[in-house]
Amino acid sequence: MITGQRVRVRTSSHVARDWKIPSDSQGVVVCSYRLFTRGRLGQERLDVRFTPNTMIWGRPADGFEVVEDDK
Repeated sequence: MITGQRVRVRTSSHVARDWKIPSDSQGVVVCSYRLFTRGRLGQERLDVRFTPNTMIWGRPADGFEVVEDDK
């Protein structure tokens, strides 16, 4: 995923439950990165802004899905 992409939390992800994010809420990817663990590249992580007061920091990217434009 890339910065600026619109995403929503996957319904199977515990992020929505843990952070009390409604399943139809959309956020914007602020940052996408990978962490190194024991010299190996780890899974992709995202920082996502849902509202000015709601940010999700460092969650695995597989907990989100891209929202396609309706054009």
